[in-house]
Amino acid sequence: MDDEAPVVHYDAGAGAMRVRLAGGEEVAISGLGLEVPFWRHGPADALSAPLWLTAGQAEVLEKMIGYILQNVRISAGSQQALEDLSPLVGQIRDELAEAAGNAADGSASPAPDDD
Repeated sequence: MDDEAPVVHYDAGAGAMRVRLAGGEEVAISGLGLEVPFWRHGPADALSAPLWLTAGQAEVLEKMIGYILQNVRISAGSQQALEDLSPLVGQIRDELAEAAGNAADGSASPAPDDD
């Protein structure tokens, strides 16, 4: 991941969020509580929500989607939904693996300070 790209880090345990903006500045928000719902408004005001996955979960889900697409008879709508979902799950898997690699070599974004 680009170390200068905008990104949001949410620490569910601390109820805090850090947002890195496009210019590199960071905004910290504390006191959010343990369970904060996240929503994204997309095209035509379509509402979507995140699915929090570990790298291992993303890998299993990607394999399951592939298996279903190859071996299970499903409706055309379900097939299209899984075909659309598959690259997103792969991207999540890759980003999590990269973040884990960066954390192992010390180049990941630092953990939020407790100031």
